[in-house]
Amino acid sequence: MDFFNVSMPYTTVQPETLDGLLADGWRILSKGFVRHSHALADESELPNDDNWCRTIPVRIRLSNFRLSKSQRQLMRRNSDLHVNIQPIQVDADKHLLFNKHYLQRFKKLNAIHVFLRADSATSPCEGIEFNVWKDGRLIAYSTIHVGREGVSSTYAFYDPDESNRSLGVFTMLLEINYAQQNGKAFYYPGYVYDKPSKMDYKRNFFGIEYYNWKNKWTPFQRGTTPELPPEVFPEISISDKSQQ
Repeated sequence: MDFFNVSMPYTTVQPETLDGLLADGWRILSKGFVRHSHALADESELPNDDNWCRTIPVRIRLSNFRLSKSQRQLMRRNSDLHVNIQPIQVDADKHLLFNKHYLQRFKKLNAIHVFLRADSATSPCEGIEFNVWKDGRLIAYSTIHVGREGVSSTYAFYDPDESNRSLGVFTMLLEINYAQQNGKAFYYPGYVYDKPSKMDYKRNFFGIEYYNWKNKWTPFQRGTTPELPPEVFPEISISDKSQQ
Protein backbone atom coordinates (compact mmCIF):
# COMPACT_ATOMS: atom_id res chain seq x y z
CA MET A 1 0.00 0.00 0.00
CA ASP A 2 1.34 3.42 -0.96
CA PHE A 3 1.42 6.49 1.24
CA PHE A 4 -1.86 8.37 1.03
CA ASN A 5 -3.35 11.46 2.59
CA VAL A 6 -6.79 12.29 1.25
CA SER A 7 -9.70 14.44 2.32
CA MET A 8 -13.14 15.34 1.05
CA PRO A 9 -15.48 18.17 2.04
CA TYR A 10 -18.90 17.40 3.43
CA THR A 11 -22.26 18.98 3.95
CA THR A 12 -24.80 16.66 5.53
CA VAL A 13 -24.67 12.86 5.39
CA GLN A 14 -27.09 10.21 6.53
CA PRO A 15 -26.23 8.26 9.70
CA GLU A 16 -25.72 5.10 7.64
CA THR A 17 -23.25 6.93 5.39
CA LEU A 18 -21.24 8.05 8.41
CA ASP A 19 -21.12 4.43 9.60
CA GLY A 20 -19.67 3.33 6.27
CA LEU A 21 -17.03 6.06 6.24
CA LEU A 22 -15.92 5.33 9.80
CA ALA A 23 -15.73 1.61 9.06
CA ASP A 24 -13.41 2.39 6.13
CA GLY A 25 -10.93 4.42 8.17
CA TRP A 26 -12.24 7.96 7.60
CA ARG A 27 -12.59 10.47 10.42
CA ILE A 28 -14.16 13.89 10.78
CA LEU A 29 -11.87 16.90 10.92
CA SER A 30 -13.15 20.47 10.69
CA LYS A 31 -14.64 20.94 7.22
CA GLY A 32 -14.29 17.44 5.86
CA PHE A 33 -13.50 13.76 6.18
CA VAL A 34 -9.83 12.74 6.23
CA ARG A 35 -8.02 9.45 5.71
CA HIS A 36 -4.25 9.04 5.86
CA SER A 37 -1.75 6.21 6.18
CA HIS A 38 1.07 8.11 7.93
CA ALA A 39 1.39 11.03 10.33
CA LEU A 40 3.79 12.77 12.69
CA ALA A 41 4.19 11.02 16.03
CA ASP A 42 4.59 14.44 17.65
CA GLU A 43 2.87 17.27 15.79
CA SER A 44 4.94 19.86 17.66
CA GLU A 45 8.15 18.59 16.01
CA LEU A 46 9.51 19.10 12.51
CA PRO A 47 9.17 16.09 10.18
CA ASN A 48 12.02 13.58 9.99
CA ASP A 49 12.19 9.89 9.17
CA ASP A 50 12.17 8.90 12.85
CA ASN A 51 9.14 11.06 13.61
CA TRP A 52 6.88 9.73 10.86
CA CYS A 53 4.75 6.73 11.79
CA ARG A 54 1.91 4.63 10.46
CA THR A 55 -1.62 5.60 11.44
CA ILE A 56 -3.84 2.80 12.67
CA PRO A 57 -7.61 3.43 12.86
CA VAL A 58 -9.12 1.94 16.01
CA ARG A 59 -12.60 1.41 17.35
CA ILE A 60 -14.21 -0.14 20.41
CA ARG A 61 -16.76 -2.90 19.93
CA LEU A 62 -19.16 -1.90 22.68
CA SER A 63 -20.50 -5.41 23.25
CA ASN A 64 -16.97 -6.32 24.43
CA PHE A 65 -16.30 -3.16 26.41
CA ARG A 66 -16.07 -3.04 30.18
CA LEU A 67 -14.41 -0.62 32.54
CA SER A 68 -10.93 -1.54 33.72
CA LYS A 69 -10.00 -1.17 37.37
CA SER A 70 -8.18 2.11 36.69
CA GLN A 71 -11.12 3.45 34.68
CA ARG A 72 -13.53 2.68 37.52
CA GLN A 73 -11.19 4.53 39.86
CA LEU A 74 -11.07 7.46 37.44
CA MET A 75 -14.85 7.70 37.33
CA ARG A 76 -15.01 7.71 41.13
CA ARG A 77 -12.25 10.33 41.37
CA ASN A 78 -14.17 12.63 39.04
CA SER A 79 -17.59 12.04 40.58
CA ASP A 80 -17.52 15.57 42.02
CA LEU A 81 -17.66 17.08 38.52
CA HIS A 82 -20.84 18.20 36.78
CA VAL A 83 -21.41 16.94 33.23
CA ASN A 84 -23.76 18.58 30.74
CA ILE A 85 -24.61 16.83 27.44
CA GLN A 86 -26.25 18.78 24.62
CA PRO A 87 -26.01 19.57 20.88
CA ILE A 88 -22.69 21.17 19.91
CA GLN A 89 -22.63 24.91 20.53
CA VAL A 90 -19.29 26.73 20.52
CA ASP A 91 -19.29 29.69 22.91
CA ALA A 92 -16.86 31.96 24.77
CA ASP A 93 -16.13 29.45 27.56
CA LYS A 94 -15.08 26.86 24.99
CA HIS A 95 -12.94 29.35 23.09
CA LEU A 96 -11.05 30.22 26.28
CA LEU A 97 -10.53 26.60 27.30
CA PHE A 98 -9.44 25.61 23.78
CA ASN A 99 -6.87 28.43 23.68
CA LYS A 100 -5.41 27.44 27.05
CA HIS A 101 -5.17 23.77 26.12
CA TYR A 102 -3.77 24.33 22.62
CA LEU A 103 -1.15 26.83 23.75
CA GLN A 104 0.08 24.50 26.49
CA ARG A 105 0.24 21.47 24.16
CA PHE A 106 1.58 23.00 20.94
CA LYS A 107 3.22 26.23 22.22
CA LYS A 108 1.23 28.29 19.71
CA LEU A 109 -2.27 29.64 19.17
CA ASN A 110 -4.96 28.34 16.86
CA ALA A 111 -8.70 28.84 16.33
CA ILE A 112 -11.32 26.43 17.61
CA HIS A 113 -13.19 26.68 14.30
CA VAL A 114 -10.27 24.95 12.59
CA PHE A 115 -11.53 21.83 14.37
CA LEU A 116 -15.23 22.54 14.97
CA ARG A 117 -17.55 24.21 12.48
CA ALA A 118 -20.27 26.64 13.46
CA ASP A 119 -22.84 24.09 12.23
CA SER A 120 -21.22 21.06 13.92
CA ALA A 121 -24.47 20.29 15.76
CA THR A 122 -26.01 19.14 12.48
CA SER A 123 -23.12 18.66 10.06
CA PRO A 124 -22.08 16.22 8.79
CA CYS A 125 -24.74 14.62 11.01
CA GLU A 126 -25.96 14.95 14.60
CA GLY A 127 -23.23 16.39 16.83
CA ILE A 128 -23.24 16.16 20.63
CA GLU A 129 -20.99 17.91 23.14
CA PHE A 130 -19.90 16.95 26.66
CA ASN A 131 -19.20 19.85 29.02
CA VAL A 132 -17.38 19.05 32.26
CA TRP A 133 -17.63 21.68 35.00
CA LYS A 134 -15.82 22.14 38.30
CA ASP A 135 -17.16 24.78 40.69
CA GLY A 136 -18.86 26.61 37.83
CA ARG A 137 -15.76 26.55 35.60
CA LEU A 138 -15.50 24.60 32.34
CA ILE A 139 -12.49 22.26 32.65
CA ALA A 140 -13.08 19.73 29.85
CA TYR A 141 -14.97 19.58 26.59
CA SER A 142 -15.46 16.92 23.93
CA THR A 143 -17.66 16.26 20.93
CA ILE A 144 -19.02 13.27 19.04
CA HIS A 145 -20.95 12.75 15.83
CA VAL A 146 -23.59 10.07 15.76
CA GLY A 147 -24.25 7.46 13.09
CA ARG A 148 -26.84 4.70 12.99
CA GLU A 149 -24.54 2.05 14.50
CA GLY A 150 -21.43 4.00 15.46
CA VAL A 151 -20.28 7.13 17.25
CA SER A 152 -17.23 9.12 16.18
CA SER A 153 -15.25 11.02 18.80
CA THR A 154 -14.53 14.27 16.98
CA TYR A 155 -12.47 16.53 19.25
CA ALA A 156 -11.59 17.10 22.90
CA PHE A 157 -9.62 19.50 25.05
CA TYR A 158 -9.24 20.21 28.74
CA ASP A 159 -7.68 22.52 31.30
CA PRO A 160 -3.99 21.56 31.64
CA ASP A 161 -4.11 22.70 35.28
CA GLU A 162 -6.43 19.73 35.91
CA SER A 163 -4.22 17.13 34.22
CA ASN A 164 -4.19 14.93 37.33
CA ARG A 165 -7.85 14.11 36.61
CA SER A 166 -7.07 12.39 33.25
CA LEU A 167 -9.86 14.38 31.64
CA GLY A 168 -9.13 13.14 28.11
CA VAL A 169 -9.84 9.56 29.16
CA PHE A 170 -12.72 10.73 31.35
CA THR A 171 -14.54 12.38 28.43
CA MET A 172 -13.94 9.27 26.31
CA LEU A 173 -15.66 7.19 28.99
CA LEU A 174 -18.56 9.66 29.01
CA GLU A 175 -18.85 9.31 25.23
CA ILE A 176 -18.70 5.52 25.41
CA ASN A 177 -21.44 5.49 28.03
CA TYR A 178 -23.58 7.76 25.83
CA ALA A 179 -23.06 5.42 22.87
CA GLN A 180 -24.04 2.40 24.97
CA GLN A 181 -27.11 4.12 26.38
CA ASN A 182 -28.22 4.92 22.83
CA GLY A 183 -27.79 1.38 21.55
CA LYS A 184 -24.72 1.89 19.37
CA ALA A 185 -22.42 -0.96 18.37
CA PHE A 186 -19.13 0.89 17.87
CA TYR A 187 -17.19 3.83 19.27
CA TYR A 188 -14.50 5.33 17.03
CA PRO A 189 -11.83 7.35 18.92
CA GLY A 190 -9.69 7.97 15.80
CA TYR A 191 -6.14 6.76 15.23
CA VAL A 192 -3.22 5.36 17.17
CA TYR A 193 0.32 5.07 15.83
CA ASP A 194 2.84 2.26 15.49
CA LYS A 195 5.32 4.26 17.61
CA PRO A 196 4.99 5.71 21.13
CA SER A 197 2.98 8.93 21.06
CA LYS A 198 0.45 11.04 22.92
CA MET A 199 -2.25 8.88 21.30
CA ASP A 200 -1.30 5.77 23.28
CA TYR A 201 -4.10 6.27 25.82
CA LYS A 202 -6.58 5.21 23.12
CA ARG A 203 -5.18 1.66 23.22
CA ASN A 204 -6.19 1.07 26.84
CA PHE A 205 -9.79 -0.01 26.41
CA PHE A 206 -11.43 -3.42 26.45
CA GLY A 207 -13.07 -4.26 23.13
CA ILE A 208 -10.43 -2.40 21.08
CA GLU A 209 -10.03 -3.30 17.39
CA TYR A 210 -7.76 -2.01 14.62
CA TYR A 211 -8.34 -1.51 10.89
CA ASN A 212 -5.86 -2.91 8.35
CA TRP A 213 -6.91 -0.52 5.53
CA LYS A 214 -8.21 -3.59 3.66
CA ASN A 215 -11.79 -3.75 4.93
CA LYS A 216 -10.95 -5.81 8.00
CA TRP A 217 -11.21 -4.92 11.69
CA THR A 218 -9.29 -7.16 14.10
CA PRO A 219 -9.31 -7.26 17.92
CA PHE A 220 -6.01 -6.71 19.74
CA GLN A 221 -4.95 -6.75 23.37
CA ARG A 222 -5.53 -3.47 25.15
CA GLY A 223 -2.37 -1.53 25.90
CA THR A 224 -0.39 -3.14 23.06
CA THR A 225 0.52 -2.21 19.49
CA PRO A 226 -1.14 -4.25 16.73
CA GLU A 227 1.33 -6.39 14.78
CA LEU A 228 0.95 -5.14 11.23
CA PRO A 229 2.46 -6.88 8.19
CA PRO A 230 4.83 -4.59 6.24
CA GLU A 231 2.90 -5.03 3.01
CA VAL A 232 -0.10 -3.37 4.67
CA PHE A 233 1.81 -0.49 6.29
CA PRO A 234 5.08 -0.03 4.36
CA GLU A 235 7.95 2.02 5.67
CA ILE A 236 8.15 5.42 4.04
CA SER A 237 10.78 8.15 4.18
CA ILE A 238 10.68 11.92 3.94
CA SER A 239 12.02 11.68 0.38
CA ASP A 240 9.13 9.38 -0.53
CA LYS A 241 6.64 11.87 0.87
CA SER A 242 8.10 14.75 -1.09
CA GLN A 243 7.23 12.89 -4.28
CA GLN A 244 3.55 12.34 -3.42
